[in-house]
Amino acid sequence: MKKYATLLVAGTFATATSAFAGGVVDDGVGLQQAGGNSGFMNVSDDSLPMLAAGTQELGIGGSVDLNDGVEWDLNFTYGWFIKDNWEVGFSVDWAGEDGDILRDSRFGIFTEYNFSTGSKWVPYVGLGASYASSGDRFDPTDPAGTIGGVEGVAFSGELGIKYFIRSHMAVYGGVNFSWSPDDVFGVADEIGDNLTNIEIGMRFYF
Repeated sequence: MKKYATLLVAGTFATATSAFAGGVVDDGVGLQQAGGNSGFMNVSDDSLPMLAAGTQELGIGGSVDLNDGVEWDLNFTYGWFIKDNWEVGFSVDWAGEDGDILRDSRFGIFTEYNFSTGSKWVPYVGLGASYASSGDRFDPTDPAGTIGGVEGVAFSGELGIKYFIRSHMAVYGGVNFSWSPDDVFGVADEIGDNLTNIEIGMRFYF
């Protein structure tokens, strides 16, 4: 893999680290976090995460695959909060292996519930359903040279946590498990009916 995954992980965690490191000043009474609201846990009401009904969310992320052979894996989401902490939306996933296979593509819907903690840390759980398609794969044992793509319905579940750098911006990480009654997930040199990923990325709120 895994130059791309390493760069994505490093960039995400560097952003998060710089966000809550903050500056420390001595105001004559004791050491205080510069800016007041940029501390690791304590935040004021006006800097709490934007999770209220009516809020929209745009997300971009990538997956660190637990199997070898994946060159890229991108995820895009758009959602809106129908109630406080509860979001529904659309998702697009696109992944591929270097050279031999367009691993899979998925277009679907999802729902996600965020557990408000009164801090910048927000655990979440999500469910999704999508149309999935695995790409053609080169097969040296096949006289035709390739195995055609497979299409089907896929289902997914995700458990993760977000850290809000600002009230309208968060980094996140989660474990995602996807399953399908058809073999729609291409991994390395084979196509299977399930896939487990560690996903990281950014969420933007407006």
